[in-house]
Amino acid sequence: MQTVVGALLQVLDHLGPTAPDSAYLDHPGWVNVLNSAGAACLALSSDKHGS
Repeated sequence: MQTVVGALLQVLDHLGPTAPDSAYLDHPGWVNVLNSAGAACLALSSDKHGS
């Protein structure tokens, strides 16, 4: 989860709180947010099935 938050904070720090939504989605770092969130989701769902 820290990786997801870190990737998201990098985008937020770069653009600031007032950038339009499209700037966030077009930011090259957004791919890292999506990839790390997907990996976290898979890890969490694997943990559930393994219990």
